Amino acid sequence: MHFQSKPFEQNKLLFIHSGSIVDLTVEIDNATVDYVLSYEMSAGEAIYIAKNYAHGYLTTSDNVLVQYFMDEAYF
Repeated sequence: MHFQSKPFEQNKLLFIHSGSIVDLTVEIDNATVDYVLSYEMSAGEAIYIAKNYAHGYLTTSDNVLVQYFMDEAYF
């Protein structure tokens, strides 16, 4: 799981160009959250990850191509 700390946090849009993944997210601003959100995604699908969520993904096929769009510069 990864995320950017204040003041460098970012909203992200992930687009799956090919292959498939399982995307995992967890809210990081809420210390009592005890669950992970899981999304199965394949080519042509996208997901928005808000800046207050940590996220990671697992590829579930060969030749996966994921593109990130971010609303702030990466440092």
